[in-house]
Amino acid sequence: MGSLRKAKLAINVIRNLGSKISTRSCRNPVLEANNYQLKQQCVSVNSPSRSNISRVSWYSPKKFNSFHTFGRQTHKGRPFLSRSYHSSRAHALNLIPPGLRRILLRVLVGGVVITIWGLERIPYSGRFHVILLSEDLTREIGENTFNGKMKTYEGKILPETHPESVRVKSIANDIIKALEKGLKNEKLGSGLGYNGFKAATYHLEGLDWEIFVVNEPTVRASVCYSGKIFVSTGLFDVLRTDAEIATAIAHEVGHVVARHGAEDISKKLWLIILKNMVKRWIFDIGDEITKPIFEAYDFLLLPFRRRNEMEADYIGLLLLASAGYDPQVAPQVYEKLGKVSGDSPLDDYLATHPSGKKRAKALSQAKVMAEALGIYNESRSNILLEMMRMSVI
Repeated sequence: MGSLRKAKLAINVIRNLGSKISTRSCRNPVLEANNYQLKQQCVSVNSPSRSNISRVSWYSPKKFNSFHTFGRQTHKGRPFLSRSYHSSRAHALNLIPPGLRRILLRVLVGGVVITIWGLERIPYSGRFHVILLSEDLTREIGENTFNGKMKTYEGKILPETHPESVRVKSIANDIIKALEKGLKNEKLGSGLGYNGFKAATYHLEGLDWEIFVVNEPTVRASVCYSGKIFVSTGLFDVLRTDAEIATAIAHEVGHVVARHGAEDISKKLWLIILKNMVKRWIFDIGDEITKPIFEAYDFLLLPFRRRNEMEADYIGLLLLASAGYDPQVAPQVYEKLGKVSGDSPLDDYLATHPSGKKRAKALSQAKVMAEALGIYNESRSNILLEMMRMSVI
């Protein structure tokens, strides 16, 4: 029992001694940090006994309290050799000004909410993207674009009874019917769903598709968000067969299916939102600053636009096959269009559209073409069965 008491007494003595040593040798780290900071602020930048690097910190003494220094080694004349550690993330976060913290929190929370709210999956390709525009607004923008094009092409649009208009309209109807068939399969729970996350097709419901032939020598086809397709007569000089023309039309329909126009605007909206936040909470940012930023941002968006073009090629290929047109024609079409536009290797880096060779190569891949040919063979079989039924009736 006596030895046990002695052992306890020895342990208590060691503990008390340790606490005294710690109390005497360790000063208040907050006071040390404040004193050190004040000393550094009083040092002249041009002092011969100090480095020419300015030691006036942008932290105020009050903010500097968030640093806790332990085991400080003082190096007179070499303050940067002193070791400092912060004790927790909370103390590190205290270094961020409260106003900036609130802005960052709003951006983070708002970005997460908007991303979840606007997340959609594209039919056929299965890619996810974020759309910040409502469908009503998208169609309104499409109608405004359509009205502008109608004014531009005033007096140049061929009448509906013109042979070229009749031909192109018939081809376009085949593509639209193939699309509607795909949408019908989606509603029945097959076809366009991917691992439980169904593709977004609501923007295609009730869309008023129209096609216009413009009497112009340019080789061009374009589409509005509202489903209005424009094809120039110059395109017929390059693409002569129905399958080739169907490839161009299916590509334009693919843009509407994938909502590429709304996606492009949504990407720009992020920058506009950020600009307005900076203008409201930090400083008034003028056009002389924002204009070059937006131009640089447009350049950064070029890879996404080229990806969208190739995605429209792929969707168009599947629609082409579903409509009963040979999909093996598609790579040849893009090679032809590339030659007309003057293909350059730089197009794959600096242009909105990839080179024709790259587009043709992507569609000629064994896996992609095998998928399209499978759809094509099934479509041809269905067409033959329908013809046989009609002949019996």
